[in-house]
Amino acid sequence: MAGLGNDLLMMIGGFWLLIVLILYLIDRGSSGEPLLWLIFVIPGLLTFLVGFILFLVGKAQIRGYQRKAEIISDNRERLERQGDRTVARVTYVDKNYGLLVNNAPVYSIIEYQFTDYYGKLVTAKKLDVPSELVVRQQITVGDEVSVMYDRKNPAVNQLLLQGYSE
Repeated sequence: MAGLGNDLLMMIGGFWLLIVLILYLIDRGSSGEPLLWLIFVIPGLLTFLVGFILFLVGKAQIRGYQRKAEIISDNRERLERQGDRTVARVTYVDKNYGLLVNNAPVYSIIEYQFTDYYGKLVTAKKLDVPSELVVRQQITVGDEVSVMYDRKNPAVNQLLLQGYSE
């Protein structure tokens, strides 16, 4: 919902209200037609309010995306500093049809398993590996790939493929 449309809707409603206010100040309400003013004021007010609400929702979504990006960045930095590196076995590879360009999937799904420091088998999945990279590196089920993971929380892991960064 965040975007130019919300801001534009709010601005249109605001300008509508501004024009109505200017007309009112010029006329000073001497026309005695309250219904006419309601016809102009209500659409402007509604447009402004809907635009303002959508604007606030969009800003909240942007803040959520920023928080998510910070978490990913923090995880990446923590893995680079103190992550354990291991080998994982690919258990599933398929194209992710969630995003198509020219009717071809842009991303592939790779699922893999590795054993963490404590001997526990961990299964992880990456939904956004570029399909071109998967084809070029000929990644198939059963292949071994390098993985970096957080010893305290193995769910935080990173697939280490040349040309791929999360």
